[in-house]
Amino acid sequence: YVPQSLIGYSSLIAKIGSTYHFGWIGLLLIVTLGLYYIFRFKSKKERYMLCVFLTIVLFFHYDSLYLMGFSIPRLPIQLCNIASYFYMVAIIFKKNKLFQFCFIANITGALIAIVAADFSIGAFGFWNMHFVFEHSLVLMIPALAMGLRVFPRISKSTIKYTFIGFCCYFLFCLTAGTLLNAFSDSTGYTVNYFYLFSIDKALDYFPFLTFASKFGLKIGDFTLYPIIVLIVFVAFFLLCLLFYGLVKLLYKMEDDHIELRKSAIDLHEKRTGKKSKLPRDFSD
Repeated sequence: YVPQSLIGYSSLIAKIGSTYHFGWIGLLLIVTLGLYYIFRFKSKKERYMLCVFLTIVLFFHYDSLYLMGFSIPRLPIQLCNIASYFYMVAIIFKKNKLFQFCFIANITGALIAIVAADFSIGAFGFWNMHFVFEHSLVLMIPALAMGLRVFPRISKSTIKYTFIGFCCYFLFCLTAGTLLNAFSDSTGYTVNYFYLFSIDKALDYFPFLTFASKFGLKIGDFTLYPIIVLIVFVAFFLLCLLFYGLVKLLYKMEDDHIELRKSAIDLHEKRTGKKSKLPRDFSD
């Protein structure tokens, strides 16, 4: 509520492609890269504690919603919501397999949410601030944990962990969402976990899927669209694979940078005859 209290809702328009949107992305990049350059040569303990601190911040940030009251739609089942719990387990307890799933799946999900942001009315209103802060941390925490070498680099086995973890998560969303929506008349709530249950929302993003609305499966008072479900599953996992390939490319660029850094330090030492105090690489 602080920005809303100090600035008000402002005259800025919060929508995709707006100044507000690009300003958020720019600030997120600056903060993430700033933390990386500040901590990259710190001790392993300091780098780890930074990630733990940010993880606790995210955990309390999401759970602060329950101070406003509990409701079924506020359950942490969306991928970026449940990240606050996954990160607590993976980072604080150093569960590498879970972290590798989080690194690929949660960053992919956060990138989608940031690019196709679901803003509400009022640029500096509560829900926009909550959305911005949450998704910034969901992206930033695993990126820093990997970049600062708190966890080892991803490998081919990461694809396996991501696929298994995503299948389990997807099946849970599909089951829980179907059951809750089937009894929505009794509970008073409908849910759209992983965006599987709203044909209108799907068509807003992908108008070419209009044909899928003809193939609905009636469950109680709720209709499930199997084609939409299948497309979402395949499309998201393909994006995960694309992100995996991008990370491997970044690894190669980082290795090339380290080699150039070592060469520059060696050349400096030969010219001056003095041993450089600069670290040659990112070894622990």
